[in-house]
Amino acid sequence: MHPLLRSHRGHRACARLIESGQFTSRNLAIFHFDRGIAHKNKNDFDPALADYNEAIQLDPNYAHAYLNRGVLLASKREIDRAMPDFAAAIRLDPKEKLGYVNRAAAYKIKGDWDHAISDYTEAIRLDPNDAHIVFDRGSAYFSKQDCEHAIADFTETFRLEPRAAGALSMRGRCRQGREEYQQAIVDFDAAIRLTPRDPAPYIDRASAYRYAGDLDRAIAGYTEALEIDPKSVLAYQNRGWTYRGKGDFTRAIADYDQAIQFDGKNARLVFARGFTHYLAGSLSKALAEVSQAHALDPAEPYAALWLDILAQRSRLRSQMAKATAKIDMAKWPAPVIKLFLGELTTEAALAAADDSDPKTRRSQVCEVNFYAGEIALLGGANPEAARLFKLAAQECPSTWIELEAANAELKALAARP
Repeated sequence: MHPLLRSHRGHRACARLIESGQFTSRNLAIFHFDRGIAHKNKNDFDPALADYNEAIQLDPNYAHAYLNRGVLLASKREIDRAMPDFAAAIRLDPKEKLGYVNRAAAYKIKGDWDHAISDYTEAIRLDPNDAHIVFDRGSAYFSKQDCEHAIADFTETFRLEPRAAGALSMRGRCRQGREEYQQAIVDFDAAIRLTPRDPAPYIDRASAYRYAGDLDRAIAGYTEALEIDPKSVLAYQNRGWTYRGKGDFTRAIADYDQAIQFDGKNARLVFARGFTHYLAGSLSKALAEVSQAHALDPAEPYAALWLDILAQRSRLRSQMAKATAKIDMAKWPAPVIKLFLGELTTEAALAAADDSDPKTRRSQVCEVNFYAGEIALLGGANPEAARLFKLAAQECPSTWIELEAANAELKALAARP
């Protein structure tokens, strides 16, 4: 809806001060402040920073100079240097909402959602009718996965600004995350009516149809988005996923080909094409693609897992220990990786999959069962593999690759003599 950070616009007093000859410290500080804004508007960041520094030196109580210097530093991703400036701006002028808004934006860049929400809340207290701030707090709640509060903020944003299509789309995404697909579709429909030439809500609506299991409508929706933007990587990627869900691997691969043509360094796309080749029965192409995806993003754990599975299927030595060198083993799916490394039993990995959030627990149990099934299959224990794949098929979310792969493995096992 608006730029992430907001500067003070200045006093427009430079020429008047020069003509009057009133060169007090305060007036000179204003001169440097306004000139700093002019430099910033020309993207001359270093001269702008020098002017803001001079303004603060001339007037240490100049709240707006601290504010704009903080914005400048934050825009350069020097967040730790920007934070004291925002704090000073708030201390010197606690009734100015921009100090809180900009510090909240900086906290969002740091991924500190709680502090961001706190500052947005204070800014909203100062100006409850600023739809931009309410939207930004909703986005922070969304990032925190607190959809109850996010939906409330997006609803309020739309009340304050009835043409805020972005608020409708974000509310729809929250509702989709809560599996309220029909309500999500209503929101995306409304966003499309407001911005009929924006492909984003078409993609969002198509994804809601996909998650609801209506794959034909999903494909039609992604196609609509591509009619508006024929170079939309996201639309090609998602339509490829949907074709793959229908078992139409040829069309899925064609869509991934198009997406990769526009974004050749996207490891996720390369992996998706490789996984589709695997489902289509082309092991050599799958191994080559997943190997490339892993090279593009060595910190992606699932590419490493599938690289090992496909390599062992190809009668190559396991490379799991080497492939996981850059993976954060303090996070999920580290227990699954440890299964492949022989460092955990299936029972221990299932215990590690436990979580207070039922959805998270279900997803993690799904993964342990599926990948344990792959280990059993690689070891020739076909009945145990089939048992684990059946458990995975019962637990895995409908759009996860582990569900697709579990069903493919069960079909292949059933076809074996």
